[in-house]
Amino acid sequence: EEYCEYITGKTYENPISLKVERSKIFAEWIIDTYGKELLCRGTGVLDVAGGNGETCRHLVAKGIPVTLLDPNPRCGSNPGFTIIPHPLNCDGSDLTSRNDDIGNIVRNCSFICGLHPDQATEPIVSLAERLNVKFAILPCCVMPSLFPHRVQRKHGDPVRSYSAFCQYLLDMAPEKEEFL
Repeated sequence: EEYCEYITGKTYENPISLKVERSKIFAEWIIDTYGKELLCRGTGVLDVAGGNGETCRHLVAKGIPVTLLDPNPRCGSNPGFTIIPHPLNCDGSDLTSRNDDIGNIVRNCSFICGLHPDQATEPIVSLAERLNVKFAILPCCVMPSLFPHRVQRKHGDPVRSYSAFCQYLLDMAPEKEEFL
């Protein structure tokens, strides 16, 4: 909460106010944590499942190249950033193996992010690991009935809580803890 107040200069008395600002807060955190130099390398940031493009808009406003990868983008026809209207599946091999602009953009991104990426959460970690790039995700729903295969590495217990989900994701990338 203190960091959110630092970034926006506002005090949040209720969670609804904070929700309105979350894309800006996430984008500012990414910039503060990883730096503009890293984020601008290659084809820039790949924002997965970013829907309305708000995180992209905040990053572009800071001069960072961004591509939105979302099967159902809802950000208008000329948002000021590249849009790839495809899902991220598994480790993204279907996208990186392409010999076109889409393949080039995904293969050469310098950073991958996802704010509440739902079903794309695990694929973000897998793609980042495969491409050896940094990433930041802020997962939302655990969805245990959709993902019954998720089990804790340490205990083998099913992933049913948010904290267990976060640990599960951290265990997917033990060398990287670029995780909110």
